[in-house]
Amino acid sequence: MNGSGRPAAFRLALRLLWKQALAWTGVLGVGAVAITQGYQNAYPSLQSRMIIAAQIGANPAFQALNGKAVNLDTLGGFVAWRYGGPVVVIVAIWGLLAATKLLRGEEETGHGELVLGGRLRPTMLLAADLAALGLVFAVAWAVSGAALVGGGVQAAGAFLVAMQVVLGAVTFAAIG
Repeated sequence: MNGSGRPAAFRLALRLLWKQALAWTGVLGVGAVAITQGYQNAYPSLQSRMIIAAQIGANPAFQALNGKAVNLDTLGGFVAWRYGGPVVVIVAIWGLLAATKLLRGEEETGHGELVLGGRLRPTMLLAADLAALGLVFAVAWAVSGAALVGGGVQAAGAFLVAMQVVLGAVTFAAIG
């Protein structure tokens, strides 16, 4: 350690986040694979995909719950609609809880004051916590995007949808 305490604060933040990060990253990866494989198994032909796209596109209830459906006859379009929409809300809650666990949790338990009793300034502790959150969210983005690519979605679209999902967590972490 270099005496500033920054590496130790970063490691502490990661240690506080790793269990939930592992669980949520796993949920994102498994969910991505499940949605892609489910779509390909349920609608193997272009004709079956055109039928379901027309049915979902004409149903206002689906649009109210998941947003406007576009290009449902393609795997990428279906994944963007089905995974990129509702999953954002779930991941946003995770981002909010993760940020408040680090930032507000340290304050309530008194850990932050103990750490700040040394050489670490409050801005350094905040920077370490934000860096740990950033790393966790980056890993979740990479795993989610890789799972979508593994499920058959083109790489550019897969990582864009994964970014959309993870930016929900980042936004709500900022609110937290």
